[in-house]
Amino acid sequence: MKATMSRNELLTLHHGLETNLKKFTGVKLAYAVAKNTRTLSVEVEDYKKAGKPTDEFKEYRKTVYDLNIEHCLMNASGTPDPGPKGEFQFSDAETREMVASKVEVLQDENKEMIKAEEEKEKEFAMFLQEKVDIDLHAVTLDELNDTLDGSLVSLLVPFLEE
Repeated sequence: MKATMSRNELLTLHHGLETNLKKFTGVKLAYAVAKNTRTLSVEVEDYKKAGKPTDEFKEYRKTVYDLNIEHCLMNASGTPDPGPKGEFQFSDAETREMVASKVEVLQDENKEMIKAEEEKEKEFAMFLQEKVDIDLHAVTLDELNDTLDGSLVSLLVPFLEE
C-alpha cells in the first residue's frame, strides 16, 4: 500500500518501529513490521547522506571543539566540566576571552563554508517537511493482537488497512 507522510514523520515512524520491533508478535504482523522497517531504513540512510555535513565543516567543528577542550576546566575523571547549560567552563574570564577570540578568527577564516553549511541545514530542514509517498506492506485489524497498547497501534496506522 502507498502511504503519504512527511520525511520527518517517516523518520519518526522508522525510529518507533525499530525501537519496538520485538513487541510486534504474530507472524503476519511481525513480517509486515520487519519489512516496513527495512524499507524505511533505506530512506533513512539516504536522508542521513543528504544531510551529512561536509568533511571540511566536520574538521572545522573538531578544531573548535579541540580548542575548547584544550583550555576548559576538567573534572576529576579528566572530562570537561560542563556549566549549567552544558557549555564549556574556563578558569577565568581571560581564558574564556582568549578562546572566544581564537574561535572568532576560525569563524572569519571559514565564514563562506559556515554560511554554505547553514544554508544546507535550512534546505535539509525544509526537505524533511516535504510529503513523500512510500510503499509499505499493509496489515489488517485482524492481524493485530491484544498485547499491543495504544502507542504501538499508533505506529501501525500508516500501513493499517481495515
